[in-house]
Amino acid sequence: MSPDLRIKTGVTLCLAGLTVALMGLLLTKRGELPLLVFVGGFVYLPGSFLAFLSARGPERNKVFLTLRFIRLAFFGVVAFTIFRIMNP
Repeated sequence: MSPDLRIKTGVTLCLAGLTVALMGLLLTKRGELPLLVFVGGFVYLPGSFLAFLSARGPERNKVFLTLRFIRLAFFGVVAFTIFRIMNP
């Protein structure tokens, strides 16, 4: 498998994890613990490792920037989840 394909696969896994987390946030009711947010985080982890460790040279900075934005979106999902749990 070429490094470019591994990077694309890793970023796709990261985005799939983020999508699962967002769907878990939307599908659960207020006051419930959305377990799909944790599942999305576990899907994100191997994808981020695959993408970051497959990149070489200046391309690593681009991949790291993409992963940083996905992590910021995860932070928003987790923060919104905490607010939903605290205010049922």
